[in-house]
Amino acid sequence: MLINHERRLRRFQAYSDALICFAVEANYGGSNTASRVHELLMPNPRNVEEVMRHVQLCDGQSLGPIMAIHHDSKHQSRDPGVFTAEMQKRAGADQLGRLLTEQALFIAQDFVTQDPGGVAAFKAKFVDQLLSFRDNISEVTDPVFQTPKSSLSGKAGGKRDDLCVATQLCEFWRLRMLGVPSFRTECEKRGIPLPM
Repeated sequence: MLINHERRLRRFQAYSDALICFAVEANYGGSNTASRVHELLMPNPRNVEEVMRHVQLCDGQSLGPIMAIHHDSKHQSRDPGVFTAEMQKRAGADQLGRLLTEQALFIAQDFVTQDPGGVAAFKAKFVDQLLSFRDNISEVTDPVFQTPKSSLSGKAGGKRDDLCVATQLCEFWRLRMLGVPSFRTECEKRGIPLPM
């Protein structure tokens, strides 16, 4: 599914040689999934098994410029994946709120989705998740200062919030990566325009 999605993106002129950055959530044991995605999209050239599986899945075709985002809360790991702690969720929510306020968030005309209902169904789900996403206040956890615990989520009442969280994380990591000198250098070295 992931490789098919990447190939569908590459069919469009605007994305044919664009740098695709992927950030797989590595919370709660997700590091195995993040490692597997990394292995599929960017096999280790020294691991023959990974390379052969990649070549077989891609029918020997190049996937184009791809970069994995690596990050952990202690800045010590180079394992693939990102941890989505409350700080990243809040920063992403703030940035998403800014985009919505400034009417700067839109769905591209050539938007690629695997939703059976197409772009219209995706938009409806996305709007529903945005409307459900909020700061959930729960029990008081600090007996001295009486500070209530809060967390951002759109999962109340059995709803899903993955589209909303993914959009927030894209904006969070887009801004974060633009501030990383090694990312900018790598893009310049490869002749890849920076994702603005």
